Amino acid sequence: MLDGGHLVRGAHEAITTAFGDRPFEVVFVDDGSRDDTWAQVGHLAAEDPRVHGLRLEHNVGQAPAIREGIAATATGVVATLDVDLETDPRDLPLLVAEVEAGHGLASGRRSSSRRWHRELASRTFNLYVRWTGLGLHDLGCGSNAVRRDVADAYVATPDLGRELPTAVLAGLSPDVVEVAMRSQRPSGSQVSTAQLVGLWLAFERRRGPSLRSLATLGLVGSTGLGVVASRSSAPHGRPLAAVAGALAAGASIWVAVTA
Repeated sequence: MLDGGHLVRGAHEAITTAFGDRPFEVVFVDDGSRDDTWAQVGHLAAEDPRVHGLRLEHNVGQAPAIREGIAATATGVVATLDVDLETDPRDLPLLVAEVEAGHGLASGRRSSSRRWHRELASRTFNLYVRWTGLGLHDLGCGSNAVRRDVADAYVATPDLGRELPTAVLAGLSPDVVEVAMRSQRPSGSQVSTAQLVGLWLAFERRRGPSLRSLATLGLVGSTGLGVVASRSSAPHGRPLAAVAGALAAGASIWVAVTA
């Protein structure tokens, strides 16, 4: 987390309530914060021996910070949660239970309550993910749980991006289950278009090129044209971009279905 000092205590209380008497440990990763994040983590660690802190000297970004946090754990099951509590911490035990039942990874699935441009980009990429045959609907959800061996393999594969379910796409975990999240709170975090494109390129390097790859490019292109259509001030800009976007999307879907 970056500059999340005001969120630390609330996250700890929510996690403690969620797990009750079950044994667990919490690792807060301070990703080069400039506020009192590290001090807040230190206060909690002094009060609760289950709390541990990991301080990164410089801001390295979410993906490296998540990997550092996972590497700092020693438990048989590792679960992740965004400190802003976008997803309800009460769902974490559900994810952990699925892994303890034998799954390599339990992936959270959020409800749709984000802004339209974030939702459109996310849905486009998640559609591609489902075309891979994995059946995942929400690759960017911050609530996930993984078995220790899968977590270690994910840490050792830095080109996969920040999303834990990418471990499945890379073949690190053949067994995955999706768990619906019961509630979702407004969040300021987001996955950028650049992150989505980078993640897609990482997948394609591992899977090899295909017609579905071209379809994905078409869908991304049609999404961009749709944004242009919504913002264009030219007399014919909006209708032309809208038509071009619709044609690109239709062609992409046809290629994907027939590939």
